[in-house]
Amino acid sequence: MRLFDGKGIRGGSKTINNSGELRINIFFFSTFIIFCVIILRLAVLQFVEGSTLTEAEANRDTKIVPLSAIRGSILAAEGEELAYSTPVQSLYLTLQKEYTATKTDKTTKKLH
Repeated sequence: MRLFDGKGIRGGSKTINNSGELRINIFFFSTFIIFCVIILRLAVLQFVEGSTLTEAEANRDTKIVPLSAIRGSILAAEGEELAYSTPVQSLYLTLQKEYTATKTDKTTKKLH
């Protein structure tokens, strides 16, 4: 009696396909490892680096400015335009240091 043939190992009355089972096992094991790595990284971000990330987020130099809603035109009963609105968005920038200071040219050693 041959224990091994080209299709797999015969165990009792059922034939086991080694290559198919091996591929499925490797797939599920690699999927399990990937999810473990993701969960561990999220846990490190939450519990270990959470306080530093919260502090970095609080120290940002951004300011939330609400924008006004864009309204449509107001029409009379006859269809004539009584009022209209134009969307306007503004950007303001505050410089924190002086950028117009004089600089020395490297080649001529003269001030600009």
